[in-house]
Amino acid sequence: MIIKPIKIADIDIVAQVAAECFADDHFYASLHSDREQRKELLKKLFIESIHICILHGHAYFYESKGECIAFALWFNYNRLKKLDIKAFNHIFTSTDNHLEGKLKEELHSIENILNGSREYFYLLAIGVTPSHRRQGIATTLVRKMLDTYPQYNLFADVSNQRSLKIYEQLGFEILEKSGSCTFIRLLSQQKDYCIPEDNNIYLAIPNTCSAESFFNKKVKSQPITLPYMEVIETGCPFFRQSLYQSCPARLIKISYIELLRYQRFINILNFQEIELTIDNTSCLVYVYSGHDERNIIYNNEIHHSLYCKQCE
Repeated sequence: MIIKPIKIADIDIVAQVAAECFADDHFYASLHSDREQRKELLKKLFIESIHICILHGHAYFYESKGECIAFALWFNYNRLKKLDIKAFNHIFTSTDNHLEGKLKEELHSIENILNGSREYFYLLAIGVTPSHRRQGIATTLVRKMLDTYPQYNLFADVSNQRSLKIYEQLGFEILEKSGSCTFIRLLSQQKDYCIPEDNNIYLAIPNTCSAESFFNKKVKSQPITLPYMEVIETGCPFFRQSLYQSCPARLIKISYIELLRYQRFINILNFQEIELTIDNTSCLVYVYSGHDERNIIYNNEIHHSLYCKQCE
C-alpha cells in the first residue's frame, strides 16, 4: 500500500471511488432519488473538486494492488477564497435547492468559526472503500497532513458521526454542530517565535547549500534526514514540504546574527519558519511558501481547460 498524489490520469477513477463512498451519505441524498444517478452527479462534483484541491491544496489517494481504495482532498481555505472565487463558490454551492441550503448554512458556520484566520487547511472530503474500512486507513490519510504541515491548523466538518472518534484520537477538538455536520479543528502547536533564548540555534540546510557562501567561514555540520521534505535545486537550494518523500540535509549550529544573515540570503518573505525535532535536537527549518504569484495566473479555470484537452 502506498499514498500517491492524484494526477490528471487518476482523476476519473478517484472521482468514481469518491462517488461510491458518498452515494449513501444523507448529506447528498437530495441530489437524486436513484442511487446510480446520484453517483453520476457526485462523480461530476468530485472531478471538479479534485481539480481545485490539486491547485490550491492537496489531493492524494491510497493505492493497494494497483487500485485506489481511499482518498483525501484538502484545500487552503483563505488562499482559495482569495485567488479563485469561482472555485471557492463551486465548493459551497449546488444546483439542488435542498443541498444548496445545507451548503450555505455550512459556509456560514465555517466563516464564523475561522473568523479570518489565515493558516487553515480544510478537509473537503475523505473516503475509504467499504471493503477496506476499519483498518486505520482514514487515520493514516489525515495524519499525513498533520505530520507534513505542523505550522497549519486543520479544519473539517463531519457528516458521518461514527468517524468522529478517528479525529478525536488525532487531537481534533469538536467545536459545534450545525444540522447534520459537526465542525472540528486541530490547532498547530508551532510557536509564533521559534528562536531559542540561549542563542544556540540549530538550523537545517539542504546538502547542496554552501553555508560558507553566506557565513564567510567554514561551518561544522551533522548529516540528518528531514521527513516530509524535498529540496528544490536552484542557485540557492531550498526546502519545500512534501507529503511523499524525505530528504537528506545538514544540521549546523549558528548564532542569532548568523541566522539573520541566512534569512536575508534566502529572502525570508518567501518562506515559513517551522521548528522540528530531529534526532532529539530542536532545529529551525525554512520552507518555501512563495506560491501566490503563480496561481493568480494559473487558476482553476485554466487547469480545467487543460484537463479537458488532455494536455499540460
